[in-house]
Amino acid sequence: MAANSATQIAELDFEGIKSNLITFLQAQSNIKDYDYTGSNINTVLDVLSYNTYLNNFYLNMVANEMFLDTAQNRDSIVSHIKELNYTPRSFHSSKAVINLQVYPSQRVSLITVPKYTPFTTSINGVSKTFTTEDSLVIKP
Repeated sequence: MAANSATQIAELDFEGIKSNLITFLQAQSNIKDYDYTGSNINTVLDVLSYNTYLNNFYLNMVANEMFLDTAQNRDSIVSHIKELNYTPRSFHSSKAVINLQVYPSQRVSLITVPKYTPFTTSINGVSKTFTTEDSLVIKP
């Protein structure tokens, strides 16, 4: 039996993984001269390579969630910041109550403010932008 040193485990792409599996199998003494490209074992190698590729992707995503800098899921981030003695209060964004004055050019019975309309303000020299969650109807 060949030593495991013939197997390269650092490949991340499908073709590289399949090539390494073929190289490993060719190093075996009992199936050394087998044709891997035009046979049924080619399909088995495709399945093994695809499975390995998916496992590489999955483990990469899991590894990303293990660190605060690269985490994407909110649950992972909350878990990491709890280790820093910080507990988030909520997952809602900031809210503002505003007084809106509208001066239409004509007399109107209703004014509609569309959903996601931005409003900008300045607090202590820092510009803040808020948007409406819903469409609003204003009666004069």
